[in-house]
Amino acid sequence: SQILGQIREAYSVSVANKVASGTVSKIFHQALRVGKRARKETGIGEHSVSISSSAVAMARNELGDLSDKKIMIIGSGEAGKLVAMSFRDYGVGELLILNRTFERAVELADLVNGKAYKLETMKKYVGYVDVIVTSTDSKDILINENIFTDSDVSINNKPLVIIDIAVPRDVDPSVKRVPNVVLFDMDDIQRVANNNVEHRKSEIWKVEDIIKEEIFRFETWWESLKVTPSITLFRDRIETIRSQELSKLFKVMHHLSENDRSAVEMFSKALSNKFMHNPISAIKENPGYSILIKQLFNLDEVKHDNSKG
Repeated sequence: SQILGQIREAYSVSVANKVASGTVSKIFHQALRVGKRARKETGIGEHSVSISSSAVAMARNELGDLSDKKIMIIGSGEAGKLVAMSFRDYGVGELLILNRTFERAVELADLVNGKAYKLETMKKYVGYVDVIVTSTDSKDILINENIFTDSDVSINNKPLVIIDIAVPRDVDPSVKRVPNVVLFDMDDIQRVANNNVEHRKSEIWKVEDIIKEEIFRFETWWESLKVTPSITLFRDRIETIRSQELSKLFKVMHHLSENDRSAVEMFSKALSNKFMHNPISAIKENPGYSILIKQLFNLDEVKHDNSKG
């Protein structure tokens, strides 16, 4: 989805700068169409494979709907930013951003519509939140079993999901012994991601079928360009005949009113369009027919005559 977004943005920039030709535009539209169909008609985009999306999926598996849940993100580096954005995009109840450098916590909080707090206040909010995600570069453990025996910390017998995506780890494995606390680390996330990759692999053949179908669609359009001049000559030839014969008719039937003339004009156009429909459709389906049409209506001769005039 990120690459598809980059492609869409690149095309928009090209259009804005008027450097996207008709053929290039067609290719971009076709590529974007493939991406859209792949995500809509197959499961290639389901089951998260990124760390940030996997963290959200784990929280959802444990707690269900997160729309009323409070999420604490510890660390505002790149990993913390991606996780915070994933939870924001899902639509959680509240986001708390904690960081040693308070200014960086404020920046991330502004980005994800959350609230910024100093890292030292973590113990105060451990019992308040439903999910804690840690992603700092600290060399020391930030959360251990002892924090839950502190008189100031109470999780009130409600589930608390802790997801440690820091390397080295921020959370001591001993917290698994705390009642109602569920701890996931990078090994757990990797297992989820690997399983999800296998699921996506099973959808690849469906996407490949879509790609083949859209390539055929593009090739058909590309081939049609070769017969466009012939179709144009054919239309011009029929229009010339129609106009000439209509002019002769009006000279003979000069008593016709403007309304009558308009009605005859419309009828003649409808008749010529119906006459041209099948030949043009045949040319588009089989470009080889364009040679036959040229011979039948002397189209090359018409073009030659026009160039003389």
